[in-house]
Amino acid sequence: MIIYRVAIGAFLLVCGLGSFGQRAITAEEFVLRTLAAHPLVQAADADAARALAQLKSARAPANPTIELAPGVGATNGNLALASTIDLFGKNRIAARVEAAERSLSEALGVGVRLEAAREALSVYAEVLTAQSMVAASEEGLATAIAIAETVRKRHEIGAATLVQVRRAELDALRAGQALNATKATLHQARMAALSLIGAKPEEEVSFEGWIASSDEGGAVAPSSPSVKAALAEITIAEAKIGLSRASRLPSVTAGIVADFWSLDRNPTTRNNIGFQVLLTTPIVDLGQSSNALRAAEASLARSRAMLAEAQRRSALALGQARFQLDAARSGHKAYREELIPMATAILESLRAGYEAGLVALAEVLEAQQSLGRLNAEESQARLAVYKAEVELLAALGRLPGAEASR
Repeated sequence: MIIYRVAIGAFLLVCGLGSFGQRAITAEEFVLRTLAAHPLVQAADADAARALAQLKSARAPANPTIELAPGVGATNGNLALASTIDLFGKNRIAARVEAAERSLSEALGVGVRLEAAREALSVYAEVLTAQSMVAASEEGLATAIAIAETVRKRHEIGAATLVQVRRAELDALRAGQALNATKATLHQARMAALSLIGAKPEEEVSFEGWIASSDEGGAVAPSSPSVKAALAEITIAEAKIGLSRASRLPSVTAGIVADFWSLDRNPTTRNNIGFQVLLTTPIVDLGQSSNALRAAEASLARSRAMLAEAQRRSALALGQARFQLDAARSGHKAYREELIPMATAILESLRAGYEAGLVALAEVLEAQQSLGRLNAEESQARLAVYKAEVELLAALGRLPGAEASR
């Protein structure tokens, strides 16, 4: 009989694609492994290390220098051991610029982590959804097989026609094909998830559990990475304004100087060794300092405008994420608590009525198909909840792996 071939084929399909091993990975672990293997996160870490090294370099004292200027003929030569002295705070201002650059690098790094974590959780949610769709398809196949078996038994006692048997078997075949399709979807989702964590497609991993529920309805969102980046840009622009103004100030170099090739050929005597201070100051600004100052002031105005836009977008994203999550949860609750229980009860009632000869087979099959559609819609509604929770946590800056990354 066709019905038994369907059952055996579905069983082999479940065994072939449904057994993925024993090692489980939670959503949080999946995100952390994704971040560890993500090239953009690695690039952000390298950029943060660069910014830190530049900051340390700016804060370090000036390196001592040695100057050798040999003379020719009767010209004296000089040997100077000197170091630049930051009397006017140029180095401190430059260090402020580098500190702000580091803050900008960190903010951009957090943004990269949030995007990578959002991508990882979206893929993880698709795996969980595909798993639930497979489970629903397996239940649908079992129900279709049971209905077909009931029709076959009624045919044996003359209460059902052969056409009805074939129709029930055809419906079971369709349920088997639906299971096949959901298994293929699950396999593709698993491959996408495994690629994010750098695992091989055949690696035995099971995906279990979801992130903590997002119920911070009245919580105030912390500054988003875009807001933090805009604030850092403002600090950079302000520091560059100070640096442009400081470029007009003198620079001082002091050190020990020896006249080592004088006419008396006694370079090491007390008369030929002394302390020297070199003061260098610009005389006239030909546009270099003034234009640099205007550019820094324009950059500051731009950064302030970008901050206002970043704050607006951040507040909008948070409000939309909360609304979307409420709507998604409401829709999923309707499927879980109302629609599916009602459709299940109707199907059971019609099956009982058919066995008693009170209901037509077409009504039973229609109710079965309706329940299958509702189960598929419920899985998509659950996926919408997952993704809405991810968007809210991203807007709050609380995605796993990104909230404590810096």
